[in-house]
Amino acid sequence: MQRAPQPVFFALFVPVAALLAGLACRWAPATERHAGRSDVPGTVLLVGALTAVLFGLIEGRELGWASASVLAAFAAAVAFGALFVVHCLSADHPLIDLRLLAEPAVGAGVLGVAGAFLGMFGLFFLNAQYLHYAKGFSAIETGLAILPQGLCMKVVSPRSARLAGRWGSRRVVATGMALIVAGLVLLSLATSATPYWRYAIDLLIMATGMGLATPPLSSGIVAALPRTQSGLGSALNSAAREIGSALGIAVVATVVTTRFLAHLPPAVAASAHSTSDAMTAAGHLGSAGHAAATRAFTDAMGEGYRALAVLVAVIALTVLVWRRDAERPGVPDSRRAAA
Repeated sequence: MQRAPQPVFFALFVPVAALLAGLACRWAPATERHAGRSDVPGTVLLVGALTAVLFGLIEGRELGWASASVLAAFAAAVAFGALFVVHCLSADHPLIDLRLLAEPAVGAGVLGVAGAFLGMFGLFFLNAQYLHYAKGFSAIETGLAILPQGLCMKVVSPRSARLAGRWGSRRVVATGMALIVAGLVLLSLATSATPYWRYAIDLLIMATGMGLATPPLSSGIVAALPRTQSGLGSALNSAAREIGSALGIAVVATVVTTRFLAHLPPAVAASAHSTSDAMTAAGHLGSAGHAAATRAFTDAMGEGYRALAVLVAVIALTVLVWRRDAERPGVPDSRRAAA
């Protein structure tokens, strides 16, 4: 099994990105602009905190969780994070006005969006690997097998706002987050023998949950802020997505890689630095070696999905408790302030 030429693969997205940027410039509606100041210290502190925590999560397995480098990374993350909070609460023009997070629709919305994307991007990290290594799908077959998930989100998301207006956004968010957790739990049961149609149902459950939960959370963030801060609301939503996605990938990659290598034959584990390396090496051991590596991968994948399910469930409960007094059925999440 040969690795795909990664530079060429990623270069394929360059013309697509350029085309989409051009279309956005042409068709995206213009919005009112407001003067703002850059917060360089706040940006540096936030980037430092996120970089440190991701380094610790990703390198902890390789270097050892008690190693000086990993412990220093987590200590740096705490220090940078604390300095970021102090800076944002004292600066005249902070990168993020943390006081805004006291508004339930904003704070709970940011946390909920991060939690939903934590689960979804953990799935993205494992989905193609499972279909390729465990099910033996080709690259094209894998892409087609994932397609129903995106189509489901496309169908569900536009209807989420309508459902939130009828039932209240808290109920819709609760249903969506519950479906995300249920999808992760069901996906954790998949093995190489799982038929694709059953696996696809699990993907559709996840997609339905994302389509239901994220639109009310995102719109609630923007709606809770004054019109002059709508751009900030959009930025908070985007930042929550990116941070949740990064943490989801870091967590599931660490869990899966740790458990996967622990269950591999020693001859394979010694030279394996990735799933691709391990599966290639196991293939050289014959069908029995490949079957053992595949079983090790699906077992590790199950543990990774269960870890994500626990994290998303805790986040979902926190979000729902936080929002419990933020709305009544049929009433907007909060009162949009005057411009």
